[in-house]
Amino acid sequence: MNNYSMITDIAYLNSNIRTIDEIKKLFHDGLFNDNLKWDDFKLSNELTGLMDAINSRKKYYMSKLSLAVYNIMENGPGKNIQKEDEIYLFSGFTEIETISKIGNMFVEDNYSINPAIFPNSVHHISLCYYTILKNITNYCAAVTDGLNTNSSFINFIKYRSKLKSNFIIIAGEENSQFFNNEIKNVLNIVPSYVSYKIVPGSDRGFEYKGEYPSLDDLTNSDFFKDSKNVFADKMTFFELKNKNIKVFSEYPIVKDNPCGIAFRLALPFCLELKGSISVIDKTDDKYHLFEVMI
Repeated sequence: MNNYSMITDIAYLNSNIRTIDEIKKLFHDGLFNDNLKWDDFKLSNELTGLMDAINSRKKYYMSKLSLAVYNIMENGPGKNIQKEDEIYLFSGFTEIETISKIGNMFVEDNYSINPAIFPNSVHHISLCYYTILKNITNYCAAVTDGLNTNSSFINFIKYRSKLKSNFIIIAGEENSQFFNNEIKNVLNIVPSYVSYKIVPGSDRGFEYKGEYPSLDDLTNSDFFKDSKNVFADKMTFFELKNKNIKVFSEYPIVKDNPCGIAFRLALPFCLELKGSISVIDKTDDKYHLFEVMI
């Protein structure tokens, strides 16, 4: 069977995580399945050393998102990038901090457009910076759909992985004072990033199994019953715990970032877990299931 897609060259990055070994330690320490530890795992907005590896004056104009994208690529799939590898950035808000700064210039400081900062308001600029600095011509695209970016990722991945060519995923956010304006639905958006290469047409890896109208329908499915491990979004995590089902969640390392599924799908590969694994995401009032076999 060559219907699976393998995930390779994984990299994670936030204020507390720089290496795969740190992810593995957090897993073995129980962070991903013990919600009592989540509040103690503090993430800050500071990502140190992002400019260190960039030998260009452009780095002084790049946003935190652009710098993070460069670093997460260099530590992950950028090490083995091929000319044919397409690159896709999934970010609910992309360059929102730059856009917020430009808005403040108009409203508070009565500035006109600052030509040095304006290019950074373009949604896919972080990928542009990466390709320019690395002198590559790979096809790139940014997908940004606010709080619906999880749904966009699922709809994209289940079709794109049917093509037999490799592609690269990057996901993550930057923080912004703009989020302080939200009153009704306060979100904890943190600078946290993941990147990896997807190799379709593999005999091991992940496969999208479909959507289920209810959690009972999903948990009664044959594949779920045979799963040795389960990874789920925050809401489904608690629903499964209430059913006394052992479950893990990436929530502590992404908080309320709107593309947690991109992090979650890579975790079984990062942790090198064996056997059948269910990766679940509840979005659009349905439960989406990925099968992982490593």
